[in-house]
Amino acid sequence: MLALRDRAMFAVMLFGFVRVGALCKMTVRDFEDESAAASLVLHEKGGKERRIPCHHQTCEYLRAYVAAAGFEPRARVPLFQNAPGRKPALSGKAITGGKVSDAVKRRCKAAGLPSSTCNHSFRAPGITIHQENKGRLEDAQAEVERVQL
Repeated sequence: MLALRDRAMFAVMLFGFVRVGALCKMTVRDFEDESAAASLVLHEKGGKERRIPCHHQTCEYLRAYVAAAGFEPRARVPLFQNAPGRKPALSGKAITGGKVSDAVKRRCKAAGLPSSTCNHSFRAPGITIHQENKGRLEDAQAEVERVQL
């Protein structure tokens, strides 16, 4: 279960240029998967809300995680939940930024990545992937600037 959660979290951060604070605030209903074009609703700083398209890989990972967790579609429970003591059971409480950082460090260490890898390390590769898929650098920059507000 935790592997599915972490994979989905990392995909959201990588493909959506999503801040950890917004990731931690997401509820199941913020993953809108009811149409051909799935989207994510993010609750940013200052009470701002933004909707972004959900990358196909992120969508696949989120679907697998939501199904394994047994979440009801459109539920108002935290999407990414803490798992006390790294037990496979989710707590029902939203994961914190510190726990996201711990998961990144743990997974990156296991993959042999540098210990300097952190939550912010997802942004540059995300922008590169965006460009490789014919995305415009100006659009990626505008998205990052909106996220940093």
